[in-house]
Amino acid sequence: FGQHGIEVRALKGTAVAHLDYPSPEMRSYGDVDVLVRPRQIDQAVQVLGEHGLQRLYPAPAAGWDRRWAKGVTFRTSDGTELDLHRTFATPPLGLRLDTDDLWSSSQSFVVGDRGVTALSRELRLLNAAFSAAVGDTVASWPTLRDIAQIGTRPDLDVGRVRDLAQRSASTAVLACAVTMTWTRLRSA
Repeated sequence: FGQHGIEVRALKGTAVAHLDYPSPEMRSYGDVDVLVRPRQIDQAVQVLGEHGLQRLYPAPAAGWDRRWAKGVTFRTSDGTELDLHRTFATPPLGLRLDTDDLWSSSQSFVVGDRGVTALSRELRLLNAAFSAAVGDTVASWPTLRDIAQIGTRPDLDVGRVRDLAQRSASTAVLACAVTMTWTRLRSA
């Protein structure tokens, strides 16, 4: 993507494994999730296709990916799934998120010899909250653990998380995810 001027942020498993857990091996994940700016998603889709990745589902209409989709799913020749996101959730909640906020702060980590940019810790918590509360039929254990792992870090700016949630009208999403996390982890 860098060769094509496309900015990306690592999301979910890859990012939290390296930035929020004591060791990346403590967080399993089965796919790769990246965020691109909505205005660059069409270009990113084209680049992935040119590199041999297969799009799993066609866009229902021209411009759909850029305006309405949460993201686009691809599969590599070895079966790895790559989810190319433009936001955290499907409409209508995904449309409430100010996509500029999603790019407002970042944090980096290294995989092998390559630098990778991820969302800031506060945005990673909000992303995990969306995944837990509205992304899956039943929130996955890794996602709930991410919320607990990130949410209990002493360097988390809780005020910024609250501000981001309020600005995107998603305080209920955040509250639901945190409540679900503590309830399910306590009962486990």
